[in-house]
Amino acid sequence: MKIKLLVFCFAALCLIAAPTRADMAVHVDIDKTILSYTPDSVPPGGTPTGTGTITLMSDAWLDANIFVNGSQTDNTKIYNDIFLSPDATFNAGMTLNLTQISTNNWLATGTLFVTDATLTNRIDATFTSTNMWFDLQRGINIDGVLVDNTPPAILVGPDPWTFQGETESITPAGGSDSTANQLTLTNWPMFDIGTIMTMHFGGVTATTLDGLFTVSSPVGGYTHGDIDIKIVPIPAAVLLGVIGLGVVGLKLRKYA
Repeated sequence: MKIKLLVFCFAALCLIAAPTRADMAVHVDIDKTILSYTPDSVPPGGTPTGTGTITLMSDAWLDANIFVNGSQTDNTKIYNDIFLSPDATFNAGMTLNLTQISTNNWLATGTLFVTDATLTNRIDATFTSTNMWFDLQRGINIDGVLVDNTPPAILVGPDPWTFQGETESITPAGGSDSTANQLTLTNWPMFDIGTIMTMHFGGVTATTLDGLFTVSSPVGGYTHGDIDIKIVPIPAAVLLGVIGLGVVGLKLRKYA
């Protein structure tokens, strides 16, 4: 108990001692994704585990924004639809490894990537869940933290970092970089660690995480999942604090 308390206090101190750059954020909203899941074979008495993937539906869309001091400086949207021309597509995907910590308490780890209209990777990160739960309206809910999978940043690509889309709804036209349908970020290496992501998947018939992750997902998976990503420059101490609090929470729930 003393060790848990010390870890908790250290994590909380990290959060207090190192404030984030709240005035800058890259916000990405991916609509209509599919979650598919297959449980691994578990020996008697073993810990249930499984593998999963999150992929786009054919009519998914992506909305990306850059905010500074709470004001939007750029906005672009990309559609992934069979009725649109090939240059209007993007791609996004995620691998998940799920492990049962205790009854109805699961940890998800994996990787995430997002491409722009040029089908070039622009976001590449490693994911660790901090909370997974059920909601009667939203189904599966997953919160987590992203860190860079391709250093030096979660944002990858040219310098300055650009994200090319299909349409833009900002005044004046072109936004802060004066180029329509494009986001531009000159300080992208700052975004090397830390973001929070929430995923919601409906159409789930199970009522518990154990009931969900111990059987294969239905044919076609769980659909219409929305992935909300906020990428901000977070000091390492803050990331350690977030992860530390998540780990302590898992341990406390395990022994509750």
